[in-house]
Amino acid sequence: MITNLIPAVDFILQECEKSELNSITINANLRRYAEFLKQPLKKGFFVPCDETGLLLEEKHRPNINDYRNHEGGNIELYNFNMNEYRKYNAAKNRVLFDGWKLIDPKKRMGHIIVYSDDFEINLTTLSCGQYIEDGYLDGQLTGNTIEAIANLFRGIPLTPTAIKQIYG
Repeated sequence: MITNLIPAVDFILQECEKSELNSITINANLRRYAEFLKQPLKKGFFVPCDETGLLLEEKHRPNINDYRNHEGGNIELYNFNMNEYRKYNAAKNRVLFDGWKLIDPKKRMGHIIVYSDDFEINLTTLSCGQYIEDGYLDGQLTGNTIEAIANLFRGIPLTPTAIKQIYG
């Protein structure tokens, strides 16, 4: 089972080497991975967003014990909105790639740019870059699908949601 994004050819070779799997299972895995790779890139694959693509702020559920032990109640618990908490968690569960953040579009002329410790992807222009020891390599994605990222960058960590999409 893969836990990082890899090119389709590498996935096919890995799946075919698994002697414990029957051909029906292998075919199903190959089909699901192909469908996974063909998805158009979305900001919500990298960071939690609502249905319209608006970035959602992380919501933490307050500790009920803090409320009980505080005279007059806990203002954090009082202001807590369970709907926002659920909405954030649902969006977080749709994220496919682990460890990414969003650069404020106002700071980059309205461009939607996501980045991790190793990579940066401009979802507006489909340009990208990789941070390396001696600097920064930049390039252009060959398309606007997950496959374009898989062919350019190896080892991007997948979330449990992505792994479930691939293996069912």
